[in-house]
Amino acid sequence: MKLATFGRVKFLSRVLRRLGFRAGLKWYCVYQANRHRLLRRPFVTMRPRALRFPIEVRIQGSSDVNVFQQIFVLKEACYIDRLGPVESVIDLGANVGYLSALILSRFPRARVIAVEPDPVNARFCRRNLAPYGSRASVIEGAAWWSNSRLTLVRGQFGDGREWATQVREAGPGEAGDVEGWDIETILDGFGMEKVDLLKIDIEGSERDLFERGAGEWLDRIRNLSIELHGTACEVAYRRALSSFEYESLSCGEYELAMGLHRNRLQGEGEGVASFSTQDRGEVGARQ
Repeated sequence: MKLATFGRVKFLSRVLRRLGFRAGLKWYCVYQANRHRLLRRPFVTMRPRALRFPIEVRIQGSSDVNVFQQIFVLKEACYIDRLGPVESVIDLGANVGYLSALILSRFPRARVIAVEPDPVNARFCRRNLAPYGSRASVIEGAAWWSNSRLTLVRGQFGDGREWATQVREAGPGEAGDVEGWDIETILDGFGMEKVDLLKIDIEGSERDLFERGAGEWLDRIRNLSIELHGTACEVAYRRALSSFEYESLSCGEYELAMGLHRNRLQGEGEGVASFSTQDRGEVGARQ
């Protein structure tokens, strides 16, 4: 009993510190009530002190609660403070837009393109980013290795909740559910010659993204943040970046490649290390 009480006090202390007093107290009550299935409303509105505008959080078993925890309580996106000035961001697998909202709040000159294939997630993403006006664009579709029609796959990956929606290429006779675009098409479509941050969290599709033609667009990325889903995805990612130099960091579930640029040895007839990074470090703390 004492241990459980200590855990609750520690959690309350953390959320008050990370979210601010009013938002922290509200989130603590929502989080505890949601755990015990005491809430009847479908979502709550929250405004952590890091955000300029409120966001909606679905509850009653939704993965939005977990994403909110990761971004605002555990601060798994704290790496953005190390990026310097940010003006152009592509958020692939934007979910309901929490990371995009954080970036838009943190960097007043930033423009964010949020790409999300799940139509319900995309609807909430639009609502959460609408206050930022023309600085935010939400695209209902998916990043893919080519421009293709894609079929949504739900309930078969991870825990099967909203944050685990996958896509696959539509088969013969299938109309597909959403459009899939390669990275260059997305960049060119929004007139982005260079991108300050490319964030990728696309539930395993990153394997094809990096195995097939990544060299055509990686030169246009300054910083890359990715959540890797399995060994095959990690191998494809490391191999695609093997001809680049960058600072490698980790922050929660995210892997960071910061200051991405071509290895100077490339094209000079000398071998290039398969994992040519600077010192590897870990950003942020969960206390």
